[in-house]
Amino acid sequence: MMEYLLELRHMTPNSIRDFQVGYFPQNARYRLGPSDPAELIQLKGRFVVPIFSEFGKIVGIAGRIPNPSEKGWWNTKFKKGSHLYGFNFARKRIFEENKAYVFEGYMDRIVMAQHGLDNCVAAMSTNLGIRRIGLLARYCNRFCLCFDTDHNEAGFAGMLRTLADMYSVGIGVSPSNWEVTAIMLPVGVDPDDYVHEHGMEAFLALEKPLSENQLKESGRALKELEFRLKQKRKA
Repeated sequence: MMEYLLELRHMTPNSIRDFQVGYFPQNARYRLGPSDPAELIQLKGRFVVPIFSEFGKIVGIAGRIPNPSEKGWWNTKFKKGSHLYGFNFARKRIFEENKAYVFEGYMDRIVMAQHGLDNCVAAMSTNLGIRRIGLLARYCNRFCLCFDTDHNEAGFAGMLRTLADMYSVGIGVSPSNWEVTAIMLPVGVDPDDYVHEHGMEAFLALEKPLSENQLKESGRALKELEFRLKQKRKA
C-alpha cells in the first residue's frame, strides 16, 4: 500500500501523515465512530482518507483500492454538496491569497499542497454546485477551476455546469470584482500527474481568464454538450 501511495500517487510521507491517509485491512473487526457498519465493509482493502468539514470535524471517509487497474472511490454517506475536501487546511490561505483553486479529486488536492499550492480544495465531483460556490465566496472573490478531463467529457461538462452556476448567482456579471479562470489539461491527464511530471510553474502557466461572455454562454454550451453525449450513448 505504501508503494502505491509513494510511487504511483506521488505522495510524500509528510502528506500521508498530515492528511491522515490510512489503510483499512481486509480482516478489520472494528468500527470507526458512529458510521453504519455496512458502510465500513465497503472500505476493507482500501487506503482511506478522512473528509473534514470547514472547521475540521470528520464528516466522512473515502476509500480506494490500491491498484492502478481499479478506478473510482467509494465514500461513506455524507453531504458531499456541503463540503470541500481540504478546505479545513486551505481556508486561511484562500482568504490571505483572495483566491481558490478548485480541483476534482482527493489526490489532486494533496499533491498540489506538496508542491506549495496551499489555497486549493477538491470538489470530490465534476461539479462545484451553488452551495459550495457560496462557501468559497465567503473567503475570496477569485476562482480557478481545474476539473479532470476524460474521454467521456464529464470533467468539461462539470466545469461548464459550475460556470453556469456561478453566473446564475452573479459571479462574473459586469460590473464585478469577481475573477474566474480555468486550467484545461490534455484529455486523460490528471492535475496531480501533470504537476509531478512538469512542475507547478508549468501547470500555473496554463491558467487562462474566462470572460463574462464565456460564463454567460456556459449554460447553453452545457446543454449542447449534454445533447451530444446523449446522442453518443444512443449510437
